[in-house]
Amino acid sequence: MSWKTTVGAILVILSVPDESGAIYLAQGLTQGQMNLEASEDIEVLRVSLADAIDWVFAGKITDSLSVMGLLAAQRKVSRDA
Repeated sequence: MSWKTTVGAILVILSVPDESGAIYLAQGLTQGQMNLEASEDIEVLRVSLADAIDWVFAGKITDSLSVMGLLAAQRKVSRDA
């Protein structure tokens, strides 16, 4: 498992300059057991990077950190190929 590759950083809200997000490309992961809190309702979906990019442009993924991370990951992966 590797989280060493930084693919970007983003200011989450321009009007709040001290709130930022770091984006890493995770590789070699394996799915483990989830330990959810009672209030959490999380569904894990395993999709290809290409499908996730399609979801960005279809409006199914709209969170700014997710969009930025997916587009940056696509660029990094395509340049390394």
